Amino acid sequence: MNQKVVNTKASYEIQIWDKSPAMATASLMPPAKAPATFKAANKWSTFVITAKGPRMTVTMDGEQAVDVNDSTFTHGPIALQYNAGTIKFRKVMIKPL
Repeated sequence: MNQKVVNTKASYEIQIWDKSPAMATASLMPPAKAPATFKAANKWSTFVITAKGPRMTVTMDGEQAVDVNDSTFTHGPIALQYNAGTIKFRKVMIKPL
């Protein structure tokens, strides 16, 4: 598999690892923490991530986790995170707003 490492200090990242002590799953790193109740391990979860201008929202399984205005990065890569363990992605869709 061809993988590219992305510098997360130069882009946003949605946290999908339940074991992070600093940022709960569904957090938008770096600007917004989701509540600690969001967990993704051992189940399929649906994330809807919307970025329209500086406003970004993250919903997980239909529940809003993050709603923030931040214009730190106005463009950049879209990447899928792999930190540790097993992670699977399906039905990844990207569409312009």
